[in-house]
Amino acid sequence: MNFQFSLFQQKQFAKELSIKKYTVETFFDHDPKERCLNYLKEKNATLCVLGAKKKSGFETLFEGSFISYMNKFSPCDILTLRPLK
Repeated sequence: MNFQFSLFQQKQFAKELSIKKYTVETFFDHDPKERCLNYLKEKNATLCVLGAKKKSGFETLFEGSFISYMNKFSPCDILTLRPLK
């Protein structure tokens, strides 16, 4: 499953969750974890939505390091979207 939502899909997703004000950002940085955390703090974000890759077998025992890091240190709630099985 591809987590690159179109702008239309992002608007529909926000509408379904009754989110009235949201921002979509893409970062390219040597340290994306810290860049994302700093951005969330700067914006006083209340929710961060992340997409996870489909994993199977042994891989399912561990979350991706980015999502795990964000769950630990984020200044706001994290919603992780996982692909359907």
